[in-house]
Amino acid sequence: MRRNILYSCLAFAIFIVPIAFDAVVEAQNSVTVRVNMSIKMREGTFNPGAGDIVRVAGSFNDWGNSTDTLKSSGPGDSIYTKTVSLAAGSIQYKFLKTLRGGLDWEGGDNKTYTVVAGAQTLPVVWFDNDSVFTPAANVAVTFRVNMRVKMLEESFLPGSGDIVRVAGSFNDWGNSTDTLKKGATDSIYSKSVTMLEGTQIQYKYLKTPRGGSDWEGGDNKTYTVPTGGGSVNLTYFDADEVVNTPTSGSILWRVDMSTFATMGWFQRSNGDSIEVRGAFNSWGGTKMIRVPGTETYEVAIPYTGGTFDNLDFKFFIDFDSAGATARFPGYIHSGSTSTRDGFAYDHPSESGDGNRKFNLGAGGNLQTPAFRFSSIPLAGTIKTGDTVTVVFRYDMRPAMAYIDPFVRGVDTAKITWQDALQKSFQGNPPDLVLKDDGLAPDAVAGDSIYSGRMNIRGPAHYNLQYTMTYVHGGTGTGSVSEGGGLGVQAPYRSRFIRPLSSQTFPRTYTLPIDVWQKNAPMPVESFDGLTGIDDDIAVGTPGVFTLFQNYPNPFNPSTHVKYSLPQQEQVRLRVFNLLGQVVADLVNEIQPAGNHVTLFEASSLPTGVYFYELRAGLFREVKRMVLLK
Repeated sequence: MRRNILYSCLAFAIFIVPIAFDAVVEAQNSVTVRVNMSIKMREGTFNPGAGDIVRVAGSFNDWGNSTDTLKSSGPGDSIYTKTVSLAAGSIQYKFLKTLRGGLDWEGGDNKTYTVVAGAQTLPVVWFDNDSVFTPAANVAVTFRVNMRVKMLEESFLPGSGDIVRVAGSFNDWGNSTDTLKKGATDSIYSKSVTMLEGTQIQYKYLKTPRGGSDWEGGDNKTYTVPTGGGSVNLTYFDADEVVNTPTSGSILWRVDMSTFATMGWFQRSNGDSIEVRGAFNSWGGTKMIRVPGTETYEVAIPYTGGTFDNLDFKFFIDFDSAGATARFPGYIHSGSTSTRDGFAYDHPSESGDGNRKFNLGAGGNLQTPAFRFSSIPLAGTIKTGDTVTVVFRYDMRPAMAYIDPFVRGVDTAKITWQDALQKSFQGNPPDLVLKDDGLAPDAVAGDSIYSGRMNIRGPAHYNLQYTMTYVHGGTGTGSVSEGGGLGVQAPYRSRFIRPLSSQTFPRTYTLPIDVWQKNAPMPVESFDGLTGIDDDIAVGTPGVFTLFQNYPNPFNPSTHVKYSLPQQEQVRLRVFNLLGQVVADLVNEIQPAGNHVTLFEASSLPTGVYFYELRAGLFREVKRMVLLK
């Protein structure tokens, strides 16, 4: 009997809650939080004069993505305050400092408070509940790295003058002079560096061999200096524990040019040819030969190296000079203003335009797969005459908290398209200026989303590579760009316009929300061709309004919402939780007739049942989706 009652309640919630969506209105109340920073200022772990700030973060503002910065009344005041507007109910929160070395959260359990109607001010609390002044001491931190593998591979030869250093936020990174020394009987290099207790640092090791500096790859290592000092974990340089033995042989490099030939971007009959370039040929290029009857090209090149080495490489179209100048607006073949490299190198989608990598494995004579140029299949191309409107969305909260911050209402945010061939076939449009769209990413985080739209006309393909820059005051006198960098992996963002079926695309496609970040590697979207594409949307202008079931469902953390419009209408697409609260406002604009797709990302939401509602003119429909983490 209890099971039947439970099912009845769930059914009631599923069918009744959506009807009440419009009636849900969250009254907002003024809540002032206060924290005393005097102890942290005296201890030297909070220095507002050096750019340190304190924030309140909690269940009401997306925790670590909080932009609620507290302010003091002036230089002599150590009480920091912030007033926020909150709905009545229970909240959890903590204070955090954002220092030069990173984020420093309060310890212990979350603070709790129940918001009531009206204005209210919380009592002053000490940051970290610490009301006792304890002078921080300068202590020794020992860094240790195992150089054995690099010595055996002969990429680190101390007898020839090679050295290894530790470099990080505490010693000016590339200007570091902290050289590690080896023990008498091992390959462990170490050095003790004095720094302040409680300091959060980032660091890496770098070799300075005869050929220049060689940094470890991957993310920065992090460490918090403990009371009394300590030692970082012993690691192998570059996390490499495998000795690569010398090997040599020949590699048969292969590339499939059929997609670019079909689009007309590669024209063998008009003099275009294809090369492979990498360190194995000094990036000078080796011409590849077409396999008869195909658009696959290949060439065998000798190599020497070590087993399991990764060889960097890219493919390169050697365009016919006159033909390329005529075909590609903006193309300049040679001279100081040459744009040739930007047009000619392939832009691998999976590495965000970073170099491709081929692993030698056990070595010997090898053959690569037939890589598609820029990793584009024919099914992912937009046909001539078709147009897809792509909606870009950027969450600017990290930019607002950056040391050189983005200022809402003052600075200009714009997207730069980084694929020269794609951009040329669109007529070299100017950078896309983003606008504050007035829609919140969810019901609690507050508005920080900037959006814009771009028309992609065929012939084109479904991979988009781009970065965002904000310009102070919109005048161009100062700007901050994300990503970029020569030789880095994923210098640009890489996303896909998801097809409805092979070479068939929606009229509009709304990309997931990008979160601004300063440095590469940039986020690279993973997409395995056409796997997961629905066939339930007919090609052409639909005859009726339709809201389709999201795909996949259940999902984690993202899903596609597809709908069809038989005529142009004002469209509103929102997602609600079981309480009828809006958790995502996905679309609010006039859209043309056709098939449309929006990607919903729910990484910040808990597991549960959600509802999505489409309103288009007089049409309204609600469907159920399940987030399962």
